[in-house]
Amino acid sequence: MRLQHFKNSFIFLFVMAFAVGCSNPSADTSAAEEKKAHASKIKSSGSHAELLVIVDDALWNSKAGLYLKKKIAQPFPGLPTPESLFNVIPVAPSKVTSLLKRTKSILIVEERDTSIYKVDINLWAQPQMVVYISGNQKEIAQHIKDHSNEFITAFQTQDRELIKTRMANNAYETLPKSLGAMGIKKMLLPKNLELSTDHDSVVVFWSRGVKTDQGLLVYRRPINEDVLPGQDVIEARNAVCKTYIPGVFEGSYMTTELEIPPTQSMISLGGQFAIETRGVWKTEGDKMGGPFINYTIYPENQDATITIEGWFYGPGVKKRNFMLEIEAYLQSIEF
Repeated sequence: MRLQHFKNSFIFLFVMAFAVGCSNPSADTSAAEEKKAHASKIKSSGSHAELLVIVDDALWNSKAGLYLKKKIAQPFPGLPTPESLFNVIPVAPSKVTSLLKRTKSILIVEERDTSIYKVDINLWAQPQMVVYISGNQKEIAQHIKDHSNEFITAFQTQDRELIKTRMANNAYETLPKSLGAMGIKKMLLPKNLELSTDHDSVVVFWSRGVKTDQGLLVYRRPINEDVLPGQDVIEARNAVCKTYIPGVFEGSYMTTELEIPPTQSMISLGGQFAIETRGVWKTEGDKMGGPFINYTIYPENQDATITIEGWFYGPGVKKRNFMLEIEAYLQSIEF
């Protein structure tokens, strides 16, 4: 079958590094000492997507520094107005305090004779990731070219896990039965999201605030074997939103803003093949709109897709951090 052939030809590469001391007493002792050392470290600080960059002014304003800025300050995907991936906080080495060393995400860039790229976990606090880059300016630029996607993803993953941990304290203990019927075994679902539509194949949650709204849409539909994965995502979401996501005015409803083309990528989600779609929604018959993130999942041994989507509305409000939270609970799904 066309879809199965596509899925079989798509290979996900996962790289894991670990050390195991099975029968070596000294290894067990070393692991215990390391665990104890980590437990004694202070709690890290920092909010969503904050990145402390320790670098001197001359290097920060050099070609290598400008190249680094371009990478870490690139636009967060899928927003109607640009916001950067990180809130970048540059600090000269001479001004680094013990308080700043507690920051959860740190990038150290230093011009010196030795060319180094390394990552330290929980160096001064926990959880914490510290990326260290050194060398002459040409070598620094090369390290950034070779490793920026890697450490940006790692910083984002750390942020996502911290967001999940914080959100877990205010999440539902059990999911609606309709989600279980779709094959969803677990999912982090914040209590501020209230169930508003509960059908066998469509579930909608809303969170309405004074200045902001956000929602969660989950639906199941048969796989269309005549199209490649992802090709019918927008058509499907428009059809579901027209029926289940009404606007304020009579006859108005959510749809997709195509003047800002949605972007798609293939990912693994909950151990399953999925298509991630990011874009901007609008309201037909009104002027409302905002960002959305949609995951269309193709579970193994099922003849249907499961779509989970989150969206946000907040005129004049910065949207990246809200989307990071939505992304975190959507990506917590398990089958």
